[in-house]
Amino acid sequence: MLLVDGSWYGLGALDRLEGRRDAASFAEFLGLSTALEHLLADSGFTLVKCWLADDASADEPDREMRRLASRWKAGRHALDTSTAGDHGWLRRSIVEATSADAAPWHVVQCDDRWEARLSCLRHILDQVGRQGEQAVETTEAEAEAD
Repeated sequence: MLLVDGSWYGLGALDRLEGRRDAASFAEFLGLSTALEHLLADSGFTLVKCWLADDASADEPDREMRRLASRWKAGRHALDTSTAGDHGWLRRSIVEATSADAAPWHVVQCDDRWEARLSCLRHILDQVGRQGEQAVETTEAEAEAD
């Protein structure tokens, strides 16, 4: 099982916001990321993708970018260029482009980070439960075949 959050695409998103990656290059990045996820799923991995979406932060629109910039050790110029406007469009475009049957996104709108994290944990446990049920069904089917 592979657990993924929004930072899975963090460096590519930061490059897009800083202007180091144009729209076509970003679309190619998302396509390659999706292809990698399909390869992982085809290899037997279960991908669980959760994104804590804080769209309610209109009073502080660059909070997510500050988090991404600190994670990727971006320079101060990255923060200066990212402070204007809402960056929710970037999350929406990433989720729309990369959500697939093999690896759908579980997007949690959150005003309360703890509640959102609990929601993600419930989702992860549901996925683990489904994976366990499938394994039991496979084992029972194999036993009946013998």
